[in-house]
Amino acid sequence: RFKFNLARLFLLGFAACFIGLVIGFLVYLSPFFGRFEEIFFALSGQYYEEASYDTRILFIEEGIKVWLRSPIIGVWCGFFREWGTYAHSNYIDLLCNYGIVGLVSFYSIYYLIIKKYLWIPFKQNFNLETKKRAFFCLVFFGILMIWEVAAVTHSDRYFPPLMGAIYAMSIQIYINYRSMKLYNR
Repeated sequence: RFKFNLARLFLLGFAACFIGLVIGFLVYLSPFFGRFEEIFFALSGQYYEEASYDTRILFIEEGIKVWLRSPIIGVWCGFFREWGTYAHSNYIDLLCNYGIVGLVSFYSIYYLIIKKYLWIPFKQNFNLETKKRAFFCLVFFGILMIWEVAAVTHSDRYFPPLMGAIYAMSIQIYINYRSMKLYNR
């Protein structure tokens, strides 16, 4: 089914490197580069007086302390909202306010969508277009999970419509699967 082609592999590698360089160059020219540079210095251990990084680390430390008071169900008080802010991390906010139960409940939706709807095209004989849509959704979930390290999305007003669109794409893939399964009987 799949033939190993060295020329195609080289071309894909070259294209990936080229796209990576273009994106890197665009980020370098953007006004956000200074922010990335500050965060890189802070994460690499070279202290850089970057207030946002320091504040996020403080919120993570405080969130973990609050979570440890009630690790199973959390404190249910909107802890960071009492300070007039938020945790700056979806994982910390969910753990702090809703504990392990809330974190697992929230991310079980991701798991179920991925397992039930998005793995099917790669296991079955689907057309390339459906596999591309499934791959897009999987990449989206990966980016979202990385993004949620530094952002709170579960209470964001833009999050439900975004998840609704991805869920609709996932359901469409599942409907294609069911119709293909019925057709092959």
